[in-house]
Amino acid sequence: MRVATRLTQARTESTIWADHYDRPISDVFAVQDELARIIASTLVGRVEIEVATRPSGAGAARLSSYEYVLKGMHPRI
Repeated sequence: MRVATRLTQARTESTIWADHYDRPISDVFAVQDELARIIASTLVGRVEIEVATRPSGAGAARLSSYEYVLKGMHPRI
């Protein structure tokens, strides 16, 4: 079984991250759990980087409190 995944920036429709996973189909639920864990942990890091690297300035007034926390965690990015 091959599962293709993609994280897309909704405004620009550009791909932020994409990957695919090949697994045997012997236990579909185990594959689902494994891929959900892998994708979730990967996306947390990708979203943090994406938010932290946004240019500051005029758009800074629209940041959410969570985005401010991420910028504080990664000030050099």
